[in-house]
Amino acid sequence: MRITDAQKAIDVSSFFKKNNLDPSLGVIIAFSGGSDSMALAIALSRVVPHDKLVAVHVDHQIRSEKELEIEHRVVNENCMRLRIRLEMVHLGKHTVTKLAEQRHGGIEEAARILRRKALEEVATRYHFSFIATGHTADDQAETVLTRILQGGYIAGPKGIAEVNGPYIRPLLKYSKQELVEMVKQTGLMWSEDSTNADTGYTRNALRTLLIPHINALFPNYRQALGQLGEKSIREDAVIEQMADEQEPLVCRDEKDSIIIDLEKFFTLEQDVRYKLIYRAWNNLNEKKTMETALRLPFVAVQRVDDFFHDRYLHYGQLDVRGCTVYVDNRRATMLLTSVLLDRGWLSPVYPLHTPLMEHLVLARLQNAAAFKEADERSLWIDETQFIGNVIVRSVQTGDEIELVHGTKKISDLLSEWNITQRDRHLVPVLEDQKGIVAVFGRVFGGKDRLAKRMLLPGDLDRKRFTLYSVIV
Repeated sequence: MRITDAQKAIDVSSFFKKNNLDPSLGVIIAFSGGSDSMALAIALSRVVPHDKLVAVHVDHQIRSEKELEIEHRVVNENCMRLRIRLEMVHLGKHTVTKLAEQRHGGIEEAARILRRKALEEVATRYHFSFIATGHTADDQAETVLTRILQGGYIAGPKGIAEVNGPYIRPLLKYSKQELVEMVKQTGLMWSEDSTNADTGYTRNALRTLLIPHINALFPNYRQALGQLGEKSIREDAVIEQMADEQEPLVCRDEKDSIIIDLEKFFTLEQDVRYKLIYRAWNNLNEKKTMETALRLPFVAVQRVDDFFHDRYLHYGQLDVRGCTVYVDNRRATMLLTSVLLDRGWLSPVYPLHTPLMEHLVLARLQNAAAFKEADERSLWIDETQFIGNVIVRSVQTGDEIELVHGTKKISDLLSEWNITQRDRHLVPVLEDQKGIVAVFGRVFGGKDRLAKRMLLPGDLDRKRFTLYSVIV
């Protein structure tokens, strides 16, 4: 193929030299068939050995069959003309939408996760070191602008890194228009994804509705936002280094949880604290797949940091994005809620209110406050009948309570009360050293029941008793 002036201008060999990367280690091209990935394929075909270059096209199954048929034909023809090996990956029907629902996120995010997984699987199969994407200076500017408007960053609105693990972006310095001109001069065609015109997607709306106005006022916006993104990457690297130094002093990684020393934690700068929260989250989620691991929003990081501060000297519990956080005696414990449910939960009973799971609270009231809250179904407990220490905990397999009419499995009570399997781990029981004292099912549509040994004969004065109730 004749090399034109446009192709000469877009030379990715300098990218590999600058980043000290060896293209002979193998490159996977994320090949959508659009103009950006076409330009990437053309440029890489000139510097990567023929047997070390594979284009991967991922069909997300979210467009019409007619459009996909045309796209597949164009993709095949272009790879044949460039003499690049092509792999087609077809995702299952509705795979993207199902993942979006599972993660409570958008279609864009779900498609990106599945696409990256497919690319990495092919790279592993070929034993290739790099996955190249066709990100441009336009994409860089849009990314930085989006992060500015969302406010979800620590050091600053980080841009797209040229190199991040196996992912490389050789075209990040070039505008989309430059790439279009390059492809046009080769005489090759490219396909247009119809979803790129759908302003229901955030990135498309930004590109279509906002960027033209910014470009009219600030023609050099790409360079300005690109420089800001690069500066933020450098600043973030400094914070990462500080977090590297402090993490072993502040955080302790146990089997299923992360323990944080809050006294040391609050001697650190806020940005470093935020990094440590992110890292604790990532460490807990490292055994999850890309599909099942949830993204921790920046606002959630701020919420956890505020919670640590507010509960520093007190007991407290916070549930955030599939993670449960406890604070007790200047120490925080973070663990996945799924792990917590597997092994159960427990807490000492506090004088007034004991935080439980899912924003529930065990209220312990006496005197006038108790009578104000009580009704005919409330549990009044003579605390002098407790034997040893008292805790409140989750229901466990095999739990039993001795009632007036005999011993009953708590699982049977929950079934009688039609409490769903999903909610059963939330039902609290009160236990002393002799056994279960009470079970609290009323807040879930069941009943609160008291053990037989806690029931005293006669019409005793309730003023001597304490009201126990689980409230939201």
